[in-house]
Amino acid sequence: MHSTGHPAVDQMADINIEGNVIPVNWYQAFKMENGKPDLNAIIILSEIVYWYRPAVIRCENTGRQLGIKKRFKYDMLQRSYESFSDQFGLSKLQVKEATDRLEKCQVIKKHFRTVGNLSNVLFIELIPIKLLEFSSIKSVDSGDTLPRSNVTPSHDETGDLPSSNVPPSHVQTDDLPCSNEGHIQRIHTEITTEKKQPVYSEEFDIFWKAYPTTKRKGSKADAFKIFQKYKSHADLINKILELFKLDQDWIKQDGDFIPAPSSWLNKKHWENEFWINRINQTQNNSTPEQQQDQQQPQRFTPEPMRFGQGLV
Repeated sequence: MHSTGHPAVDQMADINIEGNVIPVNWYQAFKMENGKPDLNAIIILSEIVYWYRPAVIRCENTGRQLGIKKRFKYDMLQRSYESFSDQFGLSKLQVKEATDRLEKCQVIKKHFRTVGNLSNVLFIELIPIKLLEFSSIKSVDSGDTLPRSNVTPSHDETGDLPSSNVPPSHVQTDDLPCSNEGHIQRIHTEITTEKKQPVYSEEFDIFWKAYPTTKRKGSKADAFKIFQKYKSHADLINKILELFKLDQDWIKQDGDFIPAPSSWLNKKHWENEFWINRINQTQNNSTPEQQQDQQQPQRFTPEPMRFGQGLV
């Protein structure tokens, strides 16, 4: 039996501890406004990362690794604020605010869907490229870019990678980088090559910033793809949007009836005759008093097909 010479360390070798791993860099990467580590966001992110780590499939008879599989049921992780609240002893408000901060950092993205008879079911998408960036922040002392974790990787006498770094069966070992640093660089290159950030047009930026807050707002990149289809109508789209924002029937209940920008564009609500007539009426109002009145939320006289069909 091998021994380190330290009783407690030797005994720990027999204890199998499983759970979430928190890279040390996260305590520097995710901080509150007062400069202290955002502990709530960090522990929730560690749980999300756990579910996105692949589960290993092994042969029952030989123990040989056969492959990997995802842990969650749907196309992305489905968790509720309440489930995180129960798991970590936080309030649902604390969970919501922590996940909002993670989404602002673009390391996760929240999606609200209808599943069966349930609406606003929370799904959480992990963004690996952003996770890699936050896990590889340069050390102030050494300038090192390697991810740091609270578990020091061990190497056996042959200098091979530790068992946790064994690649899946479909990866050739000859393709493995000779160092962790090279491995990180390769992953970063692959992800950035696949997901280049689009260059947004000035007209779209105006549209995106003007679009009201809604829990369905979705991805900016997805909305930009739709906007590009109708970019020749960009001026009209932005004018119509400003009228929509003045209608209390649209903005009531904190925006519960406001669809995602991509949906609003795709269904061509900006092409509706009702709203085009409103544009014409607005242009005909030339007095300062009328222009001031247009800036105040109002309820328009009901007319058919105001928002189109299937708005929400």
